Amino acid sequence: DQISGEIVWKAGDRRSSYASPVRATIAEIDQVIVVNEDFLTSHRASDGQILWEHPWPGRSDTNASASQPVPVGNDQIFIYKGYGIGSELIQVSRDADGWEADTVWKKNVLKTKMCNVVIRDGYVYGIDDVHLACIELTTGKKQWKKRRRPTFGHGQMMLVGEHLLVVSEEGEVILAAADPEEYTELGSFQALEGITWNNPALSVPHLLVRNAEWAACYKLPVDEQDTTETQDPNRPSEVTPKQ
Repeated sequence: DQISGEIVWKAGDRRSSYASPVRATIAEIDQVIVVNEDFLTSHRASDGQILWEHPWPGRSDTNASASQPVPVGNDQIFIYKGYGIGSELIQVSRDADGWEADTVWKKNVLKTKMCNVVIRDGYVYGIDDVHLACIELTTGKKQWKKRRRPTFGHGQMMLVGEHLLVVSEEGEVILAAADPEEYTELGSFQALEGITWNNPALSVPHLLVRNAEWAACYKLPVDEQDTTETQDPNRPSEVTPKQ
């Protein structure tokens, strides 16, 4: 309970991974989707009951799972990881006999060691090993993969309107178009020095970045569109960074 701190429920006995739990509504049931070691597990949000599980191999000390699952529509989950594993699209269904989670496709693409992906207009963007890549969501088909110097490394990214805002492992901020046809870089600047694995945060027009040694805030030039509505933090911002 967020007011009292009392435990409302606890459930499951699988060893956790590094990935954060994600909330999703599937078949009109509010669920918490968790990437554990070896399994993707769904808990009913109201009481913690395990609804369904799907195999997803991983070990914290050898091939850790660190990337969050991404709900797609009302009945699919996109999962992905590094260490040569790749990505998988899962179809979740429910009938009179219970729940099922089946593989739609599984391919050696978007091998993200610790970066979360973003999805826009049916395409997934993420860091595949140390290169930015784009795949088609419904099939896993590779659209493009950008090899860059310096590399993106094991950085982080977010979707801002029609743009990808990437913070590289070396602390460089890169703005690129969220375009499935080709990689187009619009600008970049060095924001931090040293290994940078942390997620950035954007509170328009301020970009906050940090690593183990430094934190910094940059005021970005933006094209104001409509910022009067309160934005869901899980939705893309309604402002577009200038090139």
